[in-house]
Amino acid sequence: MPANHFGGKGRRAARHPKNAAVRIANQSHFPVANRSHYPYITLVEKDSHMVVCVCNAIRESQLRDVARDGQLRCAKAAYAQLGRKPKCGQCLPFARNIISDVVATA
Repeated sequence: MPANHFGGKGRRAARHPKNAAVRIANQSHFPVANRSHYPYITLVEKDSHMVVCVCNAIRESQLRDVARDGQLRCAKAAYAQLGRKPKCGQCLPFARNIISDVVATA
């Protein structure tokens, strides 16, 4: 019998997808910032390589560098410093948190 999409064979594997959720979670190759990361912000390293904006491929470390170097307080101004513009806007709250964190610790 051919393997099904859960990696097993036959009906039993289809009814009991063994470790299906684990396999789906492991397929992610890039850490993406979204609201689910807010409780863990304090655990993230200061020089993190986490992607903040997927649309523009902006990393947290880039935003922190721009916030340290300039006198900006706005996420859109930080994006302009990097030569980019916010597209979908899903990253702006997280970008604002990063900038305010840098300003508070400076």
